[in-house]
Amino acid sequence: GSRQARRSMMLTAASTLAPGSGLLTTTRRTLGRVLLGLFVLLLGAGIAFVVVHSGPLKAAVVLGTSENLLLALAVLTGVAAVVWVLAIVVTHLVTRPRNLPHSHQGLLRVLTAALCLVVLAPSAEVVRYALITRDTLGGVFGGSLVQKPQPTPTPEATPWASTPRVNVFLLGSDAGPDRTGVRTDSMIVASIDTRTGDTVLIGIPRNLERVPIPKDNPLIKIWPHGYDCGDKCLINALWVEAENHKELFVGDPNPGLTTIRGVLDEVLGIHIDYTVIADLAGFRQLVDAMGGVEINVLEDTAIYGPPPNYPITSWIRAGRQVLDGYHALWYSRSRVYSKGSDFDRMKRQRCVVNALIKQANPANLLRRYPDIAGAVKDNVSTDIPSSRLSDWADLVLKVQKATVRSLALTPDNISVVHPDYAAIKKMVADALTTPPPTSKPTSPSTASTSTPSSSSPSTGASSGGRTTTKPTSSPSTSVDPATAVDLGAAC
Repeated sequence: GSRQARRSMMLTAASTLAPGSGLLTTTRRTLGRVLLGLFVLLLGAGIAFVVVHSGPLKAAVVLGTSENLLLALAVLTGVAAVVWVLAIVVTHLVTRPRNLPHSHQGLLRVLTAALCLVVLAPSAEVVRYALITRDTLGGVFGGSLVQKPQPTPTPEATPWASTPRVNVFLLGSDAGPDRTGVRTDSMIVASIDTRTGDTVLIGIPRNLERVPIPKDNPLIKIWPHGYDCGDKCLINALWVEAENHKELFVGDPNPGLTTIRGVLDEVLGIHIDYTVIADLAGFRQLVDAMGGVEINVLEDTAIYGPPPNYPITSWIRAGRQVLDGYHALWYSRSRVYSKGSDFDRMKRQRCVVNALIKQANPANLLRRYPDIAGAVKDNVSTDIPSSRLSDWADLVLKVQKATVRSLALTPDNISVVHPDYAAIKKMVADALTTPPPTSKPTSPSTASTSTPSSSSPSTGASSGGRTTTKPTSSPSTSVDPATAVDLGAAC
């Protein structure tokens, strides 16, 4: 009896490793051959998919960026798991000894149930991740930001072969129930060299005045000489301005986006190809989902209360540390103390973007994937077509390994009240055509990593959003402010 029990356990385990293999020496050998043949066929198809797409990483990218393939994966995995479990159960029923004591039969049943879980648990996770990814793709890509039907891209032997640079408008919006429309609180254009991945992040100040209106934009009828009415007509108000005149934008579902993209084309002298909009309130959720972000905090940064006095409640202290979502959002948005106010904040925002890109390692993303996907789906939208996601995944991998430089449009190099747009275009053109340094500066080795410090200041009192205590100042630099600088060194 014990010998037959051991045989049953071994054959049941064999069907767990390869469905049907445990039936090959039983009266159900035909069923075993069919199940094993289907398993080998499925395994061969998976290997062929990986080979055709030049390795597991590229294959995973192709699979993870196709809604149809993800649905097929979920269905196929679910069906295969059910069949596999049935093969385990049938092997147990066919091979179990009939004359074993009840206690031994109970042990065989427990073993069989455990082996079924070995198959079901990972299969359920595969189905879950596939459906989460598909749901996220549907919610983020090719959704409400699409301006007009996108032409089907012509397949290229090498992705991006006909596109030397791609320019992406990264928009941080602070829209909410207490706000009117979309407020373009943070504006960064990422210009990416598609061959090398080298990237220039161009920071656009939210208080830029007298911006030109494109001739083909309907707002030209209202603002024929540019958006010019003093400090009430800032670039960050253009989205709402366009939405307030929807009647002029016949057939355009998103006048605000059309306008701000066209204006940036005019201001920077480059064409904006795609837009990514992130709700800044959801940014906190995303950082938490990623397990925090490591930042070299350059100066003590204030966390403050509501207007009109903006009382300081605590601080993010200078030094290298891992910030959670709450502190990362404050570090990106705080402007009570910075000498340059909005402009210094722009620099911190680019630093946070750079840190998130560089620290997004696949192992961490996979481990935290459900939370990250939920944060992205709820708070990010883009007009990047889903048909190009595989190419974009390749490009992001290049960016992670390449140089990221920063060009900030601030009072150090422009006037926001009377901007010289010809000079701005030249600065941008120079930044995009100047090759990055051959070696990247390393981060200071003396910086320590710690949890965020947000204690209240020991001295000084707040008054109207100011304090008598001088925060730690940023490191001085003699770099030409009109030149794009390595963002890793600046942060």
